[in-house]
Amino acid sequence: ALDQDDPPGLRVVVMSATIHAAPFVNFFGSKEVKLIQVPGRQHAVQVFYTPSPEPDVLEAALVAVLQLHVSRPPGDVLVFLPGQDDIDNL
Repeated sequence: ALDQDDPPGLRVVVMSATIHAAPFVNFFGSKEVKLIQVPGRQHAVQVFYTPSPEPDVLEAALVAVLQLHVSRPPGDVLVFLPGQDDIDNL
């Protein structure tokens, strides 16, 4: 929990679509915490997998996105990558 010695004006914002909020509220002190819940929205998605593991995940992701771009109607593409370096290098 936060102590009297903590910097004045310290603010912590925790956001997640799947978080169980109670442990965070209890940790930071339920009197000081303002919990705001915003209902989520679900969108229909299609999931595509490669038939076998890819040796170069970044190259495979890039090729897949480009293939979807040229072969499908306009829309959004969401790619999950393992780490920040992978995201930055794509």
